Amino acid sequence: MTGTITVTRADIASIIAAAPALPDPVIKIGHDDPRFSGSPSLGRIINLRTTDQGNTLLGDLVDMPQWLADAAPKHFAQRSIEAVSNFVSNGNVYRMVLTGLALLGASLPAVTDLESLQDLLERTA
Repeated sequence: MTGTITVTRADIASIIAAAPALPDPVIKIGHDDPRFSGSPSLGRIINLRTTDQGNTLLGDLVDMPQWLADAAPKHFAQRSIEAVSNFVSNGNVYRMVLTGLALLGASLPAVTDLESLQDLLERTA
């Protein structure tokens, strides 16, 4: 999906509920069309959880190459999710599932109120 979307607490709750039944979302550089992509996964997201009374989705980024983990805060400071709405898995319908995290450098994400990775690291250090 492209365009404007409002992610609600119900969407975030659905992402959390669906996570155990699905493969871990992947980490990649930028967005691409998954139907034709040969791009490698550059890690995955595990331990999905919420904070801020269910308003904020968190996850641990694992299996990232060290060069990317080192470069991400400065060169890929923005990020954008990839998600699917109304996803059906084993007879269950999920309002929204998380399929990936795109690390962005030159492009700004559609969600404009996220801290950059660099700002987040500085704030939590």
